[in-house]
Amino acid sequence: MVEVTTWIDILKGCVYSLYILCFIVALVRFKRYHKTPFRFYPIILLMETTKEILAKSIVNIFNYNAFLYNFTNTILFIYMLYLFYYYINIPAFKRSVFIFILVFGLGTIANLFTENAIEYPLVFSYFLGGMLVIISVILYYIQLLNDDKVILVKHDLLLWVGTGQLLFYTGYIPIKLFRLSHAESVNEAPTLKIVQLILLILMYVCFLIGLLWTRKTRD
Repeated sequence: MVEVTTWIDILKGCVYSLYILCFIVALVRFKRYHKTPFRFYPIILLMETTKEILAKSIVNIFNYNAFLYNFTNTILFIYMLYLFYYYINIPAFKRSVFIFILVFGLGTIANLFTENAIEYPLVFSYFLGGMLVIISVILYYIQLLNDDKVILVKHDLLLWVGTGQLLFYTGYIPIKLFRLSHAESVNEAPTLKIVQLILLILMYVCFLIGLLWTRKTRD
């Protein structure tokens, strides 16, 4: 019988492989979306990959790496919200996402005054960003369902990226809340780590499908 720690190591290997694979595919398929706001997407993927590679080494040097996650998470949330703002056409939804961007920015600034962002995670900013992205994905789904070209959505890169984000944050936010409420516990249940890794795999598989299926588009 395979031990839990072995499963965790296997899943970690899958996650790291998907990080690198998605980045490579994003570069190979770059011409398909290079005239759209997705032209920055390879940079985001590289940022996430580099973060995971460096995180453990940074902890060994400084005994903390929260600043790395705080920085990359903030950039990621702003970029994702910008993508939805750009591609959502329904006026009321577009205004809502614009407000989301402002609220996230102000919420993150406020969080900087309540937490030491160098040593500790910006928890409020993370939860806020995750929830706003989830709502934005749902708004985009509604727009697609009201679109005459809904049959072609499988080629929509934002649909796949958004679906990946929706799956991950819907599953991971409760895990993060549980961890915070049991912060005094020395040992974390391995099951939570396994679920987190599976959510990451599902998210990056969605990214990969989107990159492979997306058609050449213009701004």
